[in-house]
Amino acid sequence: MVWASPAAVLPWGAARPSAGRFGARARSLRQAEPRQSLLNVRSQQSTRAGERESAAGGAMLEAGVIGRFTRDVRPGLYLVAAVCGIIDVTCIKALGGVFAEMMTGNLLLMAMDVGSGGTFDRASRYLWPLAAFAIGAILGGRLLLLPGEREVRRFAFLVVWSTIALAAAICGAYEPNGNETLGHAITALLALGMGLQTAILRRHGVQDLATNVMTLTLTALLSESRLGQGSHPNRIRRALSILCFFSGGVVAAALVHRGTVYPLGLAAIVYSVAMLPLVLGEKPD
Repeated sequence: MVWASPAAVLPWGAARPSAGRFGARARSLRQAEPRQSLLNVRSQQSTRAGERESAAGGAMLEAGVIGRFTRDVRPGLYLVAAVCGIIDVTCIKALGGVFAEMMTGNLLLMAMDVGSGGTFDRASRYLWPLAAFAIGAILGGRLLLLPGEREVRRFAFLVVWSTIALAAAICGAYEPNGNETLGHAITALLALGMGLQTAILRRHGVQDLATNVMTLTLTALLSESRLGQGSHPNRIRRALSILCFFSGGVVAAALVHRGTVYPLGLAAIVYSVAMLPLVLGEKPD
């Protein structure tokens, strides 16, 4: 049997499938596939580039902010002034009515007790912080004899932070308000750190940026203002140090009635932030 081709069977007038139309569509699909793939690749590359730019921008912003904060020791000293205000108010209101870092106040209060015929037990409460502060100051003087300025600063400020953190931890475990002996011991611990800090800042501090005794700073601010000499150099630096010290005292007075651990815990947190510029920063010219 002889089979005829389909073309021979179909009549001349019947419609035949158009191979050209299907071929054109197939060619169009084949051409569209690489174009779509190229678009996908470009989209992925653009997304990755955007992510890299965002990450780089965030890193630059972070580096810029942190760099400005740690480049100079002054931000750390302002925070230290606030910490000193916190510590002194806390000691006066909750730890026996003595100062941990302002020895002028302790000497004056002890003189008042002695002059008014007070007992030795009452006057001796001021000897705790005075003796501890003296030990800290001597330790700071010995540290300044060692080589390696940055290493000495790092170690000294770490010791100061440790005394504050330890005092806060003790207050968290045992509330000293009402316990006179424990209050004296915590005050002495804080005074040890403050004596060390004061000795270190005598060399590594900044002129007209006080962290504790504000009398000279206030005198310089007023005497060299427009009402005084009129030169007013470093007036912003002086005013900020006084404001930070005062603000620290206000915050401590607001927190101490909740518990001694709250202002001392805050002081430890603030001091940990202050250590970054204190250790990494440089003194301004």
